[in-house]
Amino acid sequence: MPIMKTAFLFILTLLLTTQMPAQSIRDTVFDQVILINEKDVTTDGYDFLIDIPVRA
Repeated sequence: MPIMKTAFLFILTLLLTTQMPAQSIRDTVFDQVILINEKDVTTDGYDFLIDIPVRA
């Protein structure tokens, strides 16, 4: 029984360590983001008009 428990913990550890890098997001991914609030958007249910200035 201890062999099964050890094997289970080993496999669980491997699975968790492979997921750790996937959880980190680098700040450079979001360096060109523009926040759009709900008050800056007008819609008729089909088309959207965003009323914020965007620098070129």
